[in-house]
Amino acid sequence: MIEKPTEEEPGFEAEVDELPEDDQGSPNTLEEEPKPEDDLPEMQEAQEQAAEERKEGGYQ
Repeated sequence: MIEKPTEEEPGFEAEVDELPEDDQGSPNTLEEEPKPEDDLPEMQEAQEQAAEERKEGGYQ
């Protein structure tokens, strides 16, 4: 028995437009935005070290 070819690709049951919208976002994401106040001392220390390296010629 020969099957009639369908216009839809097999395996795709839902169109992108049919998927539910998630306005609130996922509470558990792999990449979370760092809080600026948490990283401030580490960021300043890293910038100071990089400035010293540049003065010494460590970066070309």
